[in-house]
Amino acid sequence: MLSIHRNGNKLARTLLGQRWTSAMSSKYYDVPEGHIDSDLSQTACNIGLNRRRDLTIGACGNIKLNVDGTETTLSQLLPGKLTALFGVPDRGSVCTSKHVPGYLKQVDALRKQGVDQIICVSRGDPTAVAGWGADAAKGSKDVIFAADVNGGLTRMLGMDLDDGTGAGPQSLRYSVALEDGITLKVMVEKSLADVSESSGANMVKFLKSRPGANQS
Repeated sequence: MLSIHRNGNKLARTLLGQRWTSAMSSKYYDVPEGHIDSDLSQTACNIGLNRRRDLTIGACGNIKLNVDGTETTLSQLLPGKLTALFGVPDRGSVCTSKHVPGYLKQVDALRKQGVDQIICVSRGDPTAVAGWGADAAKGSKDVIFAADVNGGLTRMLGMDLDDGTGAGPQSLRYSVALEDGITLKVMVEKSLADVSESSGANMVKFLKSRPGANQS
């Protein structure tokens, strides 16, 4: 992996002792080897073009999320379950009025596909995330709201938009289908205002595309 860091209006990149600068609009994230200077979009580069990855082992498994005031690791949260996970940028109006309700609307369809848990990840203080989640879900317990307090999961997935000030969007808008902690599909919006690729309906569509999936 190649780490990219901001250097004025350009990004300085170091690989194998060599250094380049390139004007890029993205902030801090890791670009998979082989994608540098390619014509791939930023969203296509996230998590290595959807290569399967086990998020329950090694350093990934130790990443912590906070659910209802209790810290849990990915190695505790994901094994043995089919998970529909989606991440929101800022807990703003699009997240509250479209993204979360979209998953609540698809709960029965997701269950038919064998989904055991639906997790919404938001960067920030656990109390703020829990409070927002309670409002957005309107009393439903079908979605687990998890605070990515230090941004560990967000950065690992390549979704980080934090500029260090704590202001503005903290993450791309995305969703991930995981089986037993292994990524099956990562879906990322090109615009933070969109809820299409990462929507509950698109998650159902992907799950139904798998061999042997329930088509009802």
